[in-house]
Amino acid sequence: MHGMGGLVAIAALLQTPHRAPTLGRCPCVAPQAALPVPGQPAPILLYFGTQLDKGKLNAIESLALAKLVIPQRKQALLQKWISEEKLECTQIARFISSTVPTHPPSSGSPPAPACLAICLCPQELGDLIKTVDAELALKTYLRATARAKVIECLVQARQLNHVIAYCQTTNHQPDWSLLVANIVRVDPEEALAFARKLTTADGVSIDFDAVADAFIQHNCMQQATSFLLEAVRSNRADKALLRARLFEIRSVLQVGGPTTQHGRLVIVLA
Repeated sequence: MHGMGGLVAIAALLQTPHRAPTLGRCPCVAPQAALPVPGQPAPILLYFGTQLDKGKLNAIESLALAKLVIPQRKQALLQKWISEEKLECTQIARFISSTVPTHPPSSGSPPAPACLAICLCPQELGDLIKTVDAELALKTYLRATARAKVIECLVQARQLNHVIAYCQTTNHQPDWSLLVANIVRVDPEEALAFARKLTTADGVSIDFDAVADAFIQHNCMQQATSFLLEAVRSNRADKALLRARLFEIRSVLQVGGPTTQHGRLVIVLA
């Protein structure tokens, strides 16, 4: 596929949303399409060069370009284009044919599709970039306002202070107990430090009991006790409930080994 014919075919794929599912099967946007042909430039590279000169690529074009650049380890180009706002970082609309017929099919023929249903595939560009560059992926998710993905990247990078600041700035309330549980699996002390900050952070709505359970479920009884003591000192919690949880933990530790059932403590006599 060469010359103007190649450019027209590429534009038809990359600028027509309902053709997006065929993108990966088209030879003109496969990674090998970027390889030079003796005597003439590859149409896909001509196309992207022209579009980047004109302005910003759409979401489908941005993903296709990333699929060409990443195998060549040219993440610096992606960094440049993203900083220049040349790439669309938000989600791609996928169009899926419905099998519900608009009218009864004729005998022996398959049902005709009634319509094209839109299915949003979130943050594909960021997900692709994350396989090679987590920091650049974070920048992509930030531009896409993909809050769950941003938090996931910050937690994986252990930038826990930034998690709280980001949620405060965006007025976002994730499942704090789930976040604590994810951190506990890796580093219980780091999870405790993070949970303590949640007890006093402005704009953070936290279920103290659920966070305590996150520690208990992983048999981190000392961390659970320390967190509950910190929570009791705050003015945002039901102190009677938290004191009851503290008594529960201490009773288990004194009487027998800690056992959990459905995330709750069960006292086992020694």
